[in-house]
Amino acid sequence: FCNGGNAQRDEWFKAQTLVRLPSSVRNLSVVDGRLYCYSGGLLLSATMTAGTISSLAADAEYYQYDSDIDYVTKNPHTGHVFFTTVGSKGKHKLYEVIPREGRSPKIRRVRIDGVSSVDHPTFSRDGKVMLFSSPEGDYGGFDIYYSRMMDDESWTDALTMGASVNSSGNEMSPSVCGDYMFYSSLDTSYSHARRLCASLIYGSSASVESPSIGVGNNPTFDLPLPFNSEADDIEIAFDTVAGRIFIASERDGEPQIYVYDGSMPVVVVSGRVTDITDAEASNVDVSLFDNGSLLCRTKTNSEGRYLMVAPQNRSLTLWMSKPGNFGSSKEISTAPRDAYHAIPELVFDARLDRLEMGKAFYIYDVFGGDASIDISQQGRQSLQRMIRFLSENPQIKASIGVTSSMSNDQYFNDLVTSQRVKNLQQYLGEQLPNSKVEVYVEGNSYTGNAQGAFSSRLKVQLD
Repeated sequence: FCNGGNAQRDEWFKAQTLVRLPSSVRNLSVVDGRLYCYSGGLLLSATMTAGTISSLAADAEYYQYDSDIDYVTKNPHTGHVFFTTVGSKGKHKLYEVIPREGRSPKIRRVRIDGVSSVDHPTFSRDGKVMLFSSPEGDYGGFDIYYSRMMDDESWTDALTMGASVNSSGNEMSPSVCGDYMFYSSLDTSYSHARRLCASLIYGSSASVESPSIGVGNNPTFDLPLPFNSEADDIEIAFDTVAGRIFIASERDGEPQIYVYDGSMPVVVVSGRVTDITDAEASNVDVSLFDNGSLLCRTKTNSEGRYLMVAPQNRSLTLWMSKPGNFGSSKEISTAPRDAYHAIPELVFDARLDRLEMGKAFYIYDVFGGDASIDISQQGRQSLQRMIRFLSENPQIKASIGVTSSMSNDQYFNDLVTSQRVKNLQQYLGEQLPNSKVEVYVEGNSYTGNAQGAFSSRLKVQLD
């Protein structure tokens, strides 16, 4: 969604550090604050010192359950540990460790009907949805599926996450953090390297406890630099307590674990766009600008929703437009608002007003206060919506009538209004061909929005 190979984008991450650790690994997970991985036929647990991995050693705690264990995770609802074992043909079996007071825990085989292998399971925030990958891909290769917990703590048949996540290649290694499911994808029609992706599964409300998944319309995006590289980026895991991200990647020629302290230096900018009737507005162009330079661009989906990735702590312009509608412009700040999230989300909804040729609409108080003849900063922002609309619709012309509120001095009021017309014509002429816009004196008796003498109104008519 963001411009690729952009030096400005690279600068966003310049101050961030990835700690390189020499170990070939896969199957990353974090359980009770400890990192686990699978390497050389062994499940390994990491010892952290000052934010780096100081050692990786065979894990004695979980090998008591099965010598073929290759992955471990924990359900936040039941508190039970789940692990997988890998067989000689690469198929994975899933087990649940059920504690029993005064006795050894019970190891129960967990079966998910519809698939023969359950790889890299993870759980939703409430623990009642399991997400996993399996080679029985409806779309080809490995796909990501989900299953819901039933009242007896068994699991429903496997259901696919749909085409918004799965491709004809391999989608694997899901993990959940915040509102997102993270996973790796090797879609050969898109890239010849595995890349890390995220899919929004909780919508924009943190109060939602049951994720909205499997509908085939989950907004999905690639993770930005430095979490993706030009090589294979294999897996990602999160320690939300310590605020730490782990990545398995082959960016240095062989699989390594990289440790990144802090949340990603980006935010997700998302929201819903409606029309004048409050119905969802689909296929709307949504763009983010940084001092006039395009950063990101996307379109709203069938539900009028959009999603983009942007750098943190910037003042940006959010612009939305659709043919036949008056664009919406908003100045936004991308400073995160909440506590730790892997990717903080900022929500900005908007409404597009439909335009009718030949029917006038009004823009108020474009000029400064008192008898100012200069266009104010707020006025420039209001005019930019119209300027962009006219630029995107070259066949449309605009006539603009300027009216100032009546003062006690008719002669002086006429001078102010005439000079405002001249300045407005000059401002618009610097950004649009003169043939696109005609500016004229509409009158000097406007009082409808007067906040004192000389408040103004522009009457805009499109033809």
